[in-house]
Formats: sequence, C-alpha cells, structure tokens
Amino acid sequence: MVKTIEKHVVDAQTELKKIIFFQLVTYGRDAIGGGWFVTVRAMYEDGNGGYVEISLTTEQYTEAKFRSVFGGMDVNTLMDTEDDSMVGQIAANPAKFWGLSAQDMEKVVAA
Repeated sequence: MVKTIEKHVVDAQTELKKIIFFQLVTYGRDAIGGGWFVTVRAMYEDGNGGYVEISLTTEQYTEAKFRSVFGGMDVNTLMDTEDDSMVGQIAANPAKFWGLSAQDMEKVVAA
C-alpha cells in the first residue's frame, strides 16, 4: 500500500483533506483485448481503524503502454513489487489520481 505524503482534498463540497491511501486490487492480462489491466483503490482512514473508498480506477493498457509504465515486469514481478507498480501507474495517469506524481507518494510501512 502507498499513501500521499501531504493531505489532499477528498470531498470538494466540505473541502475535507485527508492522506490518500492506494491499494492494488487486481491486475493481469485482458483475455479479450490482449493488453493488460490494473485496478487501484483510493481511500482514506475513517478514524475508527477502517477506510472510506474514494475511487476504484481500472486502467487498460496496450502491451507497449504497459511496458512503458511498468518496464519488463510480468504478473509475478508486478505482485512482488506491488507498491512500486502502483506509484508507476499513478504517475503515468496523474489526471485520474488528483494530479499526483511519484514524488507525492510514499510506501506504507507496517508497524
């Protein structure tokens, strides 16, 4: 899991700002289209030990685009480097992720 370093607005009406967490939900080959797909969940902590989901974003990639975002990774490597993969996807699609870049993110370290 990765998170933003700074708080970002998660509710435009109330201007609620929270640290946003990102979790890789699913990924793999698209059997029909022939490319790849990666799904990332964005959420923030609710203050009671749980999370509130903000969005669930699935990106479809051609083989070439997948390689440009994730390098030479196959699905097994993607699983082993999940956090780095999410940062790569977020940085490659800033318009879908609050304009965030790789420099805005950090890995969540288990306590």
